[in-house]
Amino acid sequence: MRRRLTPYREMAYHFLVRRYGKSVDWNCSYAEIAEVTKVPIVRVRAICVRKGYPVSHDAQMPVAYMPVDKYFALPFSIVRNLY
Repeated sequence: MRRRLTPYREMAYHFLVRRYGKSVDWNCSYAEIAEVTKVPIVRVRAICVRKGYPVSHDAQMPVAYMPVDKYFALPFSIVRNLY
């Protein structure tokens, strides 16, 4: 069973998240906020979503790349130009 937070602790978490977010102009991620404020990342995400804070998300798009051996093994020159 999950422990319910007291209203004061929830307000304190909200204050910590808001204070750090405003100090960096919301140019941060949930993980950065959780690391700095020592608030659990689940709570940070819930607070930011509920209050609508513009935080950049932790999951970023992976960089598309092709290993060199696959590049040389491509049969068509047009496909090589996409590299």
